[in-house]
Amino acid sequence: MDVEFRRIAGDYPYELLLQADETKEGIDRYLFDSEVFVARIVGCDEVVGVCCLLRVDERMVELMNIAVDEPFRGRGIGSAMVAEAVRMAMAGGYSEIVLGTGTEDCARDQIRFYERCGFRRSGLRKEYFVEKYPNDPIYVNGVQMRDMQVLRMDL
Repeated sequence: MDVEFRRIAGDYPYELLLQADETKEGIDRYLFDSEVFVARIVGCDEVVGVCCLLRVDERMVELMNIAVDEPFRGRGIGSAMVAEAVRMAMAGGYSEIVLGTGTEDCARDQIRFYERCGFRRSGLRKEYFVEKYPNDPIYVNGVQMRDMQVLRMDL
């Protein structure tokens, strides 16, 4: 399946972004400062994926949000989006890309996906999700997300 990518600067696909982040308000905290690109199947106008890269400093970007629409998952689109994010980061002169996700208990599949894409675990932010969402705890597969697993890739 051939996928094409396009940077966007408006008309953001919140329905997809919300598949990877809990609230529109949370997304808006990084969205407008991020490089955002969408994925489409070649020959089709439908947006099937979205990704946000946020500049941390002169050498590092953070993958803040990556989502593939449910009917299109498992077809290599997510891997292609990560590869495109890495390409964009390298083209921008960055030497490192980082991301955060739930810990092993809550996000086992996501962590394995990122590791297959070349990321390595590099730290843990204790109680991150508890502090970020004190009034609306996040549950994944019946387990409350508490800590954030940080992963990184040297470029």
